[in-house]
Amino acid sequence: MTDSDSVLPRQGLLTRLRPTHAGPVQSTNVVAPIVRALILLVLIVVAMFPVFWYISLSLRPNPETLGKHPTLLPVTWTLDNYLMIFGINLDTDRTQTLPFKTLASYIRNGIIITGSVTVLAGVFAILAGYAFSRFEFPGKKVLLITILNTQMFPYIAIIVPIYMVYRTLGLVNTHLGLILAEMGLVLPFSIWMMKGFCDTVDRDLEDAAFIEGATSFRVIWSIVVPLIGPGIAAVSIFCFLASWNHMLYVLLLATDTSTITVPYGIMTSYAGVFQYTYGLLAAGIVFTTAPIVLLFLWLQKYYVSGITAGAIKG
Repeated sequence: MTDSDSVLPRQGLLTRLRPTHAGPVQSTNVVAPIVRALILLVLIVVAMFPVFWYISLSLRPNPETLGKHPTLLPVTWTLDNYLMIFGINLDTDRTQTLPFKTLASYIRNGIIITGSVTVLAGVFAILAGYAFSRFEFPGKKVLLITILNTQMFPYIAIIVPIYMVYRTLGLVNTHLGLILAEMGLVLPFSIWMMKGFCDTVDRDLEDAAFIEGATSFRVIWSIVVPLIGPGIAAVSIFCFLASWNHMLYVLLLATDTSTITVPYGIMTSYAGVFQYTYGLLAAGIVFTTAPIVLLFLWLQKYYVSGITAGAIKG
């Protein structure tokens, strides 16, 4: 037997005796997804519990909503809260109700103000975002930072000057006043988002259009806008949700039912000094929020793709 023949069995024996780590590695690969799924499940439950609780409250009679020992599901199921929202009079113990005509007025005001803010802010954001993306001028970076810094300023600190100016101009209790005020809320961040979307557009396409004699507005409308469609959808959703849910300026500048929007109207109508009708309040919230949620679910793919596209450059 040669030396090489004696070495081979020893190497085979050492290979068989060498410990393997396949077991722990495989167990780690199995445990990690389970832990990740459990964490995501907990976060989903925490995020969705308020929605579940409002729906549960809306299906209870008012005395049950004021009980000392609340339950996750209603003990007595009822649709009276939704019927009362639609103006169907019921023999209940509620001292506060809201006629459907008044609620419809709140919804109409919200649609007028929110729709105007979304359209106007979108147009101005496209023009300003394109200007910041394509043109160089003194103070450009400083102006961009200043615009973004307005989002960090506490609006509660300037409500008194705003009210004084609006009262002088006669804009209190007007749709125009609320539209201008809420545009100041959404426009700065919308400009930043739109600049990022415009940065993703290849300038060679615009240069070719300019060579053919197209104007700047024609280039924006025919080339830039179609290419940043998902970004425009993302900005529009952001403006719509921010304006629809905003209540501070409505509380300050709208004291008449002709201009009050949904959040403030529901709060003041269903929450009183001596009694809170939580069931009716929850039903009003569910009724006015459900269409917005469905709209967002329908457009969320454009929102996500727009946010991603805007994050590539800029």
